[in-house]
Amino acid sequence: MLDLLAPALTPEQGERLTRPAYKQDFREREEAIRDGSSWKLERRQYFEEQGSPSRDALRRGDWEEAVRLFADRRDTLAATAQEDERRGYAFHRVRVVEKPLTPYVQWELHSQRQRAEYGQRIRVVPAAQVAASEGTGPLPEVVVGAAAPSSKFCTPKRGLRMARSATPTVILSSAGRTTSRRSTRWVKR
Repeated sequence: MLDLLAPALTPEQGERLTRPAYKQDFREREEAIRDGSSWKLERRQYFEEQGSPSRDALRRGDWEEAVRLFADRRDTLAATAQEDERRGYAFHRVRVVEKPLTPYVQWELHSQRQRAEYGQRIRVVPAAQVAASEGTGPLPEVVVGAAAPSSKFCTPKRGLRMARSATPTVILSSAGRTTSRRSTRWVKR
């Protein structure tokens, strides 16, 4: 039988990343996947998207402009879909929604509908469907995907070093903190 409890993801066991480092690390790992896929669980009902003109319009209260601006990214989404198909890559997204929908989730669902038109595999589930797994609080935002092989080591932390490997990557973003947590083995120095 499947374990319905959410796994314990301790941020202290991962590597803290700044937003730019997180985005770079994510892009590098995602681009390295060939004939595979990544999965993302989105649980938070509010998130501050940065660098998005559409999100900026929503923040100003201009809903019509926020939705209209999604059209500006159609060429980028089409190119990304072609590249993903070329390398045999699929991105799966599960979006948990609570009612009433927040303005952010309403905006994001418009965005996700457009992404689905270009091949992203997106499922929207009500919060009640994951409630049994949330005994101690909401599920964390998690991304799981294949990691590119590497022999790099991260900055030593508390007498340990983290070895990156070719096993799945888990990236945890919770309570405003972004942490990269990989299938790792911690090695004593």
